[in-house]
Amino acid sequence: MSEPLKYKAETAVASYLGTAAAQNGHVIFKGQNPGEQTPPCIVVSVASVAEAFADALPKRIQIAIEIISPIDTDQNQDGIAGATNDRALNWSAHRSTVQAIEAAMQDVVALQTHANKGNLSTSRPVTGFYAYDVEEESQQSNYAGSERMLISSLGYVVTCEAQDN
Repeated sequence: MSEPLKYKAETAVASYLGTAAAQNGHVIFKGQNPGEQTPPCIVVSVASVAEAFADALPKRIQIAIEIISPIDTDQNQDGIAGATNDRALNWSAHRSTVQAIEAAMQDVVALQTHANKGNLSTSRPVTGFYAYDVEEESQQSNYAGSERMLISSLGYVVTCEAQDN
């Protein structure tokens, strides 16, 4: 049984970001996994699926990309790990990771090349998948104070279909 198109899109984007973007120590997780996802991390998950147009094979898959970074790695601000230095370094790493993810997602040709590679059996992240376009839909950031985390959420729509073209 073939994996649903939404999960193929999720896998393709996560795989692409793993090869295309500077993660600055962020580990990439795929899906809204109930398992522990330890920061710093990048979570790529499907938000929704809709037809690209009436009775269409191509679908518009809404992908959420969350970049989650700790602010103070010693978690208690006691200065042992250097709270001020931790904050400056982690804030800077978070910002540069967000910029790298944005730049990678703006390079539609590179994502298509990665997702639509010619050798179906060995070099594609998933088969039965073809990406046509990527559109940015949203961006937001927040600071989860009690957890001492920076979280940037980027929303994209990947137009794709469940076949190899």
